[in-house]
Amino acid sequence: MLKLLSLPSSNAVVERVFSIMNIVKTNIRNRMLLITLDAILRIRLHFYANNTCCDGFQPTDSMLKDFNYKVVYNLNDADVKNMNETEIAIGKLLDDFENSCSTL
Repeated sequence: MLKLLSLPSSNAVVERVFSIMNIVKTNIRNRMLLITLDAILRIRLHFYANNTCCDGFQPTDSMLKDFNYKVVYNLNDADVKNMNETEIAIGKLLDDFENSCSTL
């Protein structure tokens, strides 16, 4: 009986997820990593489930602080240590830009 109750009554939710996935992952964006696709789908489905739009989203200060070039480019501390001078300068420039944006 538990197995029967755990089955979805329709495939509408699954079909909706596949539909959104096909909108996100197009031929132009065919090299997207699975982790990126997963993140985009989670965000879109969250907004869909809560009947909201991203226009009213306000990130918290901790979100802005944690979002930096290390996160965007998926770098760990060992990768940062192996960066050349140009990459370090770009990283510092991005950090400065992020800090100036968070004070606005």
